[in-house]
Amino acid sequence: MRRVLAGLVVVWMSATAAFSQSISIGEMTFDFADPALATKDEAQKSFIAAFKAAKASRDPAQMAQLVHPASRACMTSPVSKAYFDERMRRDVTSGLPDDAKIVFLTKDKNSAAFDQLAARGDLTTLPVTPTDLIGIDYTREERDAKGMLLKHVGNTIVRQLARHDGKLLMVEYCLTAKGEEVFAKKPRAQPAKP
Repeated sequence: MRRVLAGLVVVWMSATAAFSQSISIGEMTFDFADPALATKDEAQKSFIAAFKAAKASRDPAQMAQLVHPASRACMTSPVSKAYFDERMRRDVTSGLPDDAKIVFLTKDKNSAAFDQLAARGDLTTLPVTPTDLIGIDYTREERDAKGMLLKHVGNTIVRQLARHDGKLLMVEYCLTAKGEEVFAKKPRAQPAKP
């Protein structure tokens, strides 16, 4: 089970130092102060807008529309569907503030780091090779019902992306048979019924 969680660390990291200048994962460094890593092309800008809208909607189905078809195609068994649904629900638990810092790494300049991501062990596989990585760093406030500030929470999101039909879409790991077995045994909270 720890290997499944370790395989997903690149996908979502929480409780990092808020608005850090940079974070490193293996050989990758996301320097949020480096203007060379800022959004450059229309596919990146479109993805950011769609990702923000999906998070703001709190609708897992809207987030699922941002997933690459190759990743959606491997979610065929009940266990893989549950895994995918859990990922999409988790992605929409909070919105992104307007002042979030966003950077992109591309495979052409970070080939070794991208190859490192593909070697995730025997629980997951990548259905398509990512072309881009997005790093998003932000803080959000948690307040009680009266508006009293309870705490500031720092988050860093790192997602793998691949180009498809002129768009950037998220690449989700597919579970292997062993990964499905491990995931099926993992205790989880049941989603709230409407």
